[in-house]
Amino acid sequence: MDAEEEAKKFKTLLWAVCFFLVSVCFSWVELRYAIWGEQGEATVTQVREVTSLAEKGVSRRALQVETTLTDSRGETRQDKLHYPLEAGIQPGQQVTLDYIPGLAKYSRPDGQKYYGALLMFGISVTVLLGAIIWLARVANSPIPTTRRRSRRP
Repeated sequence: MDAEEEAKKFKTLLWAVCFFLVSVCFSWVELRYAIWGEQGEATVTQVREVTSLAEKGVSRRALQVETTLTDSRGETRQDKLHYPLEAGIQPGQQVTLDYIPGLAKYSRPDGQKYYGALLMFGISVTVLLGAIIWLARVANSPIPTTRRRSRRP
């Protein structure tokens, strides 16, 4: 293997590690919800139609729903969440929220998960494991030599 090929493989491995670290950052929030997240019934206090910036810079109409929830620690949480217009949420209605106790800005509508972040994390773990297995095989393979061993009688 020449130096250029080694450098190319090292850069590929470095990109895989970078991809893994970025995916960890994005999926950390999902992991927090999975470990420490709880569900609770919140009371809707106010509903407004707003224009929010959606994916790819396209604006869309949505409902901004203000809720009040008493969490498992007894603390009152007030959140502003976005729902689709079709949700038909009215003031006084009960909605189910996922939240992380003790963290004020960590709440979301029940069932709203970011599967893209989890998929990216799964792919990066698979790629990184493959790279580690490949490195272990290369490291344990015999080193080719150009000299011939002399046989002694």
